[in-house]
Amino acid sequence: MPKFMKKTAYFFIYPMLIIAAFDMFRYVYINISSVVLAFTETNGGTHEVSFSLRWFEEMFRQFSLAQSSLKDAIGNTVKFFLMYFAKTLISFVVAYFLFKKIWGYKVFRIIFYIPCMISPIILVNVWKNMLMSGGLYSQIVNAFGGSYSNPLTNGDTALSVILLFSFWGGFGTDLLIFVGAMNRVPEEILDAGLIDGCGISREFFSLIIPLVWETLSTMLMIQSMSIFTATGPILYFSPNEPKTYTLQFFLFNKVTGFGGDGAGGTANEFNQVAAIGLFFTLIALPIVLFGRWLMNKFNSDISY
Repeated sequence: MPKFMKKTAYFFIYPMLIIAAFDMFRYVYINISSVVLAFTETNGGTHEVSFSLRWFEEMFRQFSLAQSSLKDAIGNTVKFFLMYFAKTLISFVVAYFLFKKIWGYKVFRIIFYIPCMISPIILVNVWKNMLMSGGLYSQIVNAFGGSYSNPLTNGDTALSVILLFSFWGGFGTDLLIFVGAMNRVPEEILDAGLIDGCGISREFFSLIIPLVWETLSTMLMIQSMSIFTATGPILYFSPNEPKTYTLQFFLFNKVTGFGGDGAGGTANEFNQVAAIGLFFTLIALPIVLFGRWLMNKFNSDISY
């Protein structure tokens, strides 16, 4: 490398090293602080900090209750996780049909990509206006003589709406990745399969999946990492409805009180959130490692 290029490269390397060191320090500091908070308690009067297991005891007490907002949040998180996992698999199948250029594939592609090109705030407002009393769905139901009630006013139905919205809104990104991976498959391989009598299902399972398995397994691995962090636009749709809270939004509301319950922001709220976060991190770690091992187990040594 010429000497002047080496000198120029230093103007990039050194600032990047400084940024990387700062990010590493911040990452380590935040995580160590979170662990310390999980095992401490602050006296409200004297502000004295002492070692305590109170927050873990409180968390397990919440698990033992018949009705618990924490238990509901965990259940909703699992629902979102399963939905996103299923969405990844379904989008892979849909991507294959778009890759095969089925009739009307351009129209379907636009429909699936539209949510990715429009701001989520705008999409949420469109959905809320359609679902509100006097909105599009209300007018359709009333036209047929039915009785309509806004599903967002009920915690159970509101969660279904958010799940459906998240499922529809996240299709475009997955399709873009999967179709791009399938387009890299050499046409010679598919032509050889066609000559050997491969039908569409045989081609999908015996050629497409092995050839793009690295991409599919990576996407599934990313989804498995979100087992306790999967969530949706709760803040946009129903910030004051605890039945729709996921674990992530539950912790967010504990710290900020943004959900409207008046809580949040106190020192001990941070301690409680840190304890819950630490517990579920320890639970998620072996699950993620097992998922990574499983994906690597079935990884095919194919290069093209």
